[in-house]
Amino acid sequence: MTPIQSLQSCLIDKFATTRGRASRSEYWWFHAGLLALSLAWPTSFGSSTTVADGLIELPSLTSVIALLCILLVLLIPSSAVTVRRLHDLNKSGLWLLLGLVPLIGTALLLLFSCCSGTPGPNRYGPEPLESASDSARPSPPSAGLPEPGRTARPDPASGDGVR
Repeated sequence: MTPIQSLQSCLIDKFATTRGRASRSEYWWFHAGLLALSLAWPTSFGSSTTVADGLIELPSLTSVIALLCILLVLLIPSSAVTVRRLHDLNKSGLWLLLGLVPLIGTALLLLFSCCSGTPGPNRYGPEPLESASDSARPSPPSAGLPEPGRTARPDPASGDGVR
């Protein structure tokens, strides 16, 4: 999954969806985008204040408040993609609460997010990369052949008398 596909999936298609599974690439590209936003925001928008004889430049209060509001809204898709990532490991979304345990819980969630998912379908759905590639793959042309398990109907113009 590309970074653009990941951001589209998390911010538009599955904003608050916790059903299904998320691949490692979807999870990590989304969180890399959040990190880039939070690092670039204070320096790009709003005025700044210089302190310590010009050595430190602090962002304005309005810029910080705007960033915090945006990150608060982005907490919804961030939590949703983390739950879907846990689903890919065949774990319940309640494991997200482990992040409330200082250091150990966060370290375990980080470890979980690095692990590869359950191969094949699990109780939360099909493998995420497999289902994405299946939907993107065009179906082969049938070339006028009947579908498997169905018989071809005779042409009434041929005189078979079967309709």
